[in-house]
Amino acid sequence: MSAMSTLLRSAIEFLTPASPAPPDDDLVGHVLRRMTFGPTRQQRERFDGMEPDAVIEALLADGPLDVEVPRVSDDDEDYWLPSEWWLDQMRRPDAGLHERMVWFWHGHLTSSIEKSDGNQMLVQHELLREHALGNFRTMLQEITLDPAMLYWLDGADSFAEAPNENYGREVMELFALGRHSGAYTEADVRAAAKALAGYWVDEEGDGDYTVVFEPDSALQRPVTFLGRRVQTAAEVIDTICDHRACAPYVAGKVYEYFHGQPPADDVRERLGRLFRDNDLEIAPLVEAIVRDASFLDAPLSRPRSVLEWFLAFERLIGSNLEFYVL
Repeated sequence: MSAMSTLLRSAIEFLTPASPAPPDDDLVGHVLRRMTFGPTRQQRERFDGMEPDAVIEALLADGPLDVEVPRVSDDDEDYWLPSEWWLDQMRRPDAGLHERMVWFWHGHLTSSIEKSDGNQMLVQHELLREHALGNFRTMLQEITLDPAMLYWLDGADSFAEAPNENYGREVMELFALGRHSGAYTEADVRAAAKALAGYWVDEEGDGDYTVVFEPDSALQRPVTFLGRRVQTAAEVIDTICDHRACAPYVAGKVYEYFHGQPPADDVRERLGRLFRDNDLEIAPLVEAIVRDASFLDAPLSRPRSVLEWFLAFERLIGSNLEFYVL
């Protein structure tokens, strides 16, 4: 670059005013969009005149919604009842951080009604609702043997002699360690699949399900997995959660959910240490992420999701829309 070009560039930068910081009202809206499904009129009234930091503190202190999760009867033809019911909860003006985290875990620990049914998804929803801001290890242990998850990733009726590897791979690749972490090998995938085998789902009717362990179908002796000897599903999940890659990977995913972009490597490691030091408790991790000054620095760092646009449009027109999921 020539001296003249350098001088001209410096002059332009000097004469161009810096972008002004967004006003507090805009930042409050940003906080509500990221930590709730707002902003709603009721939220605006509740937080009128409050500083953004105070709004964050208030949302962190709010508890979960008081809900009664429904069940679909055997003769109920409303296939979309679970989705419609949950959407109604997210429409509520008091749907806050806890509801937001239920939605996050539903997308992160993903499964689908395509291989199960409405009641199984509602059972899984209750699991996510219980642990949304609880303990990651406990949640991962429970969802590993959740009926909808067993069906979705083909863990049901998997035999140790010829196991299905889908869940053993996904729990490391997507749920807990990361595809590019270098934390596991194909041998670890095969070993995990063997130790995860031996379960099937007993469908008792009227929406009742029992996960049954069949010892004859399970692993009969320990295998080496991520450097440890394991034989049971619980030991597989504990080994994954204890791995050095788990805490920073999960922390990074939660950070990206709130910030709209992945964290820098040093931030990922710092949050990973905090998450690990708190025994994989989710609430302290979320608190650290949203209390960090950088949370307010980039209010336009990600677009709204389809769900967020849908809810915002309903509030704009003042009416609930009918929807169809294909």
